[in-house]
Amino acid sequence: MTMTADTPSSLPASSPWLRVGLIVLSGVILLDAVPSFPAAFSDHGYTDRLVVFAQRVMNVKLALAPFIAGAALLFTIRNKITHAIVALATLMLLGWLTDLPDFAIDGMKLGGGSYALVVAAQRFLYPLLAVSAMALALRNERLVTAAVLTAIPTIVNWFGVLIFTISVIRYGF
Repeated sequence: MTMTADTPSSLPASSPWLRVGLIVLSGVILLDAVPSFPAAFSDHGYTDRLVVFAQRVMNVKLALAPFIAGAALLFTIRNKITHAIVALATLMLLGWLTDLPDFAIDGMKLGGGSYALVVAAQRFLYPLLAVSAMALALRNERLVTAAVLTAIPTIVNWFGVLIFTISVIRYGF
């Protein structure tokens, strides 16, 4: 029995729809991350050590997010789908790490209603989705599933924006 190395010809061909979807996803994430970049260099004047730590963790995320999203976009354009999925999953994990100091500051306050579901998903489900997507991408299996897993946070965020917009149009401020 002979073993062959994974060459580009032996890897499964990626769907053009997957590539287009990842370009759109990473482009949307990049367009969302770039305007927040200058906030990474602001100091809010907090004095509590834990809040200062949380702000610094957030600043690191705000500084790195455009570069990671840009890398995901470039990887997708260059048809390195697995690299793009790993970059997007890394961005999901970075977002989760940013929320960790909130556990120590606020505890497990989830709020009420549908907002509690979103917060619970951000705190417990998104890291699992990110690790799963990363594992699938690194094994080069089910890349469409891995891409969908990395898209879930963005879809949930834009769904919230859509619901808010509809409610403002319908009921006003």
